[in-house]
Amino acid sequence: MTIARLNAFDGLFLRSAHLEQMQRYTRSLAHALGQAGGSGVVHGYSTRLTADQLRLEVDPGLAIGASGQPLLLERTVTLDLTDPEVVPDQPGAGTLKLIVVRGVDVPFGQENVYGELCATDALGSTEAYVREDVKVEIVDWRLDGLDDKADATLRSRAANLWFERERTDGGPWIADDDPADATDVLRPDWSSGLVPRSPLGPEGVLLGALLHTSKEWVLDVWAVRRERMDPSALRARQQQIGLRPWDVFVAQVLQFQDMLAAGWAGAAQVARSPAADTNKEVREKVQDAMDVIVSARARESLDAVLRLVPEAAEGDLPPGGPPPLVRGLGIEELPPAGFLPLVAAPDTSVQDRIGALFPQSVQLSFHACPVDTVLTRVEAAQHLRRIPLPTTHRRSRVAVDILVPDGVEGSGGLVTSRPWVAFRRSAECT
Repeated sequence: MTIARLNAFDGLFLRSAHLEQMQRYTRSLAHALGQAGGSGVVHGYSTRLTADQLRLEVDPGLAIGASGQPLLLERTVTLDLTDPEVVPDQPGAGTLKLIVVRGVDVPFGQENVYGELCATDALGSTEAYVREDVKVEIVDWRLDGLDDKADATLRSRAANLWFERERTDGGPWIADDDPADATDVLRPDWSSGLVPRSPLGPEGVLLGALLHTSKEWVLDVWAVRRERMDPSALRARQQQIGLRPWDVFVAQVLQFQDMLAAGWAGAAQVARSPAADTNKEVREKVQDAMDVIVSARARESLDAVLRLVPEAAEGDLPPGGPPPLVRGLGIEELPPAGFLPLVAAPDTSVQDRIGALFPQSVQLSFHACPVDTVLTRVEAAQHLRRIPLPTTHRRSRVAVDILVPDGVEGSGGLVTSRPWVAFRRSAECT
């Protein structure tokens, strides 16, 4: 990107090349300023699948590309997922397809072309204007480690792999999984300036990812979409020392909340389905086991209940019972912090209601806090590691703080009038 302007003077025979240089100068300035502020979505660009899952709709919005180019969409775009030109390959389970917006130039406005000054006969015509438009398309992207063996955890696994790839692509100087002798504090390049890194993915701005299970399309927006929040220099320095940029932290939290909401609604629908109602014996056994857990105030995973009733592992959940984060919703990993709903459960403490959501490999610690303290602690978890949710018990348990807003100690444990709690990874210092 060269920034050069026209050096105008009296007597200059102004031609199209000079006007083009004036345009290139202003575009170069605009792109340089856009690049300094960082790439990502500024506003809009909401994406959604239609109810029949045959089309993808993208709303108007504004984004800034890695080169600083503004990408303005002024109309709703609809992509036909059954069109082989839109989705070239046959969809297969585990295939990751990225929704990308790119800039395209669209000439328009026919004007006559004359061979000399004051000529009356035109030599032809051409487009006199160019609209800087955008194109929304779906492209294939290979994500190492993504397979099609488990529909239930496909979305979670794809997001986890993308977040990890994003972290390693940032070139962190410090990483918690590095060998002990891999970090050199006396490295010679501390005084070097930053070299902008290309964002993960194809050229353009990512709006979301499409995966195809054996049954349906799954849209995950926040696994790949990033908002334009921090300048590129701050983002690069954070990545360099192994910290998590703010837009990545926000995306990880929103990705989990979106997956949780969709999975929770799906689990509730399964519990109310006619097929579930016919399996009355299984549901009664699950409910009995849950009653035992609640009465004992044990911080057990619902996986323990499912082991008592193998038939329930196929997805038949008790009506009103909270689905487990691991098996029921297919979530294998949590962000460093986030929010969980408190389902209606009269005479049940927060410890029992939230403890049923986590596997035994997670050690929960409950804290009653004012709402503003809860939100501050969630924000302060920006740079903490993600929280794995293994289904098997590990020697080293992951410590997680459950922050109960306006919580008070009741006869059976903590209670709150709020319909939610927050969680965050505990500080692991001694």
